[in-house]
This record gives sequence, C-alpha cells and structure tokens, in this order.
Amino acid sequence: MKKTLKRLFSALGVVLVVLLTVLVLLLFVARMQNRPLFLARRALLRISTDSMSPTIEAGDYIRVEKITADDVRVGDVITFYSDDPALGGSLNTHRVIGLNADGTFETKGDNPLAGVDYYPVRREAVVARYARTCPVISRVMNFLRDGAGLIVVLLCFVMMVANYLLPRVLKKKAPPPPTREEQIAAAVEREIARLKAENDPPPARDGDRGDQNL
Repeated sequence: MKKTLKRLFSALGVVLVVLLTVLVLLLFVARMQNRPLFLARRALLRISTDSMSPTIEAGDYIRVEKITADDVRVGDVITFYSDDPALGGSLNTHRVIGLNADGTFETKGDNPLAGVDYYPVRREAVVARYARTCPVISRVMNFLRDGAGLIVVLLCFVMMVANYLLPRVLKKKAPPPPTREEQIAAAVEREIARLKAENDPPPARDGDRGDQNL
C-alpha cells in the first residue's frame, strides 16, 4: 500500500510539473505573438506596469474573459490592442471611462498619476474584459519566470522522473516460472541421478587395495 501511494504521488508530481512547464511555455509563446491564450473564452494575462495600481499591480496575473465591443460598459476594465505608438500595438488593460460619439472608448488607468489615454480604443481592438486577479498564480508564475526558479522546477522534474522510472529500469526481471514439461524433466533428471548414485559401487579405500595386493 505504501509503495502504491508513493508511486501515485510521484506520478502526480510529474504530471503537475509537466503541466506547469507547458503552461509557462504556452504563455511565453502567446506573449511573443502578442495575443492572449484563450481556453474556454478565458485567458491569463500578466500586467507589466503599474498604470492600473492599486486595482492591479505590476507583475500580477489576471483572468480575462473574451468579449466583443457590444459587451463593453462604462466602468469595465478591458484588454485591447492599443493604437499608442509608444506601445507598438501591444495589449493594454485600462478602465473604460466614457463612450465617444464615433463609437470608440475612452480609457484610463486606475493609477492616480495616470492621465486619460490619448488614443481612444477602436471597437475592433477590444479583446477581453478583466474578471479577477489571481494572486496564487501570480506568485507561482513569477517564480517560474525567474531563472533560478525555473532551474529549481526543472531539477524537481528530473528528480521525480528518476524516482518514478529508475526503480523500474534497474529492477531485475524475475524469471518466468518453469513449465509443466520443465518440471517433469527436472524430476526425471533428479531420479536418474539418485538411481545412479545407488547402483554405483562405493570407492575403494586404501586399506582394501592393500589387502587385495597381498
């Protein structure tokens, strides 16, 4: 029972580390491609600036829900492709504070030092709406983003895989039980050896050989 539980926990640990590693890689690829990775219309995004502080701090991971411009209401915090040349068309997350006559949205960060965004948000640029901040995921993912943290996770992964696989690789394979024919053959050989031992004369002793020579 203990061995079974140990193997189960080892397997679960390997699966967990693999899933975390895959998640980090997917988020990294999505970030490189400047797009959120949606699963069931939900995605995780990392906020890299403090423009939304204190609502969202720099380094926080947030969960957003995929929406269209028709779903946007004043007061929503939305994620959109910014037309600000300083941002180079990257994703931005700010609060909607007004609706312009041409259908675009006026946005602003929650940071008191932030001003109203100079470039309005086009309707087709709307990507998602902020749902909540994920503090646990933020701590884990920021740890994994750190070089030392990634090395620790990789070492743990290697150790768990070794702990799970090495005993199976090094364990000697037990020989298969003898077949019925092999058991009969072995019994016959033992009987022949016994009969031969009974019929063979005992070896002559030194004294016997001397008496015969007289």
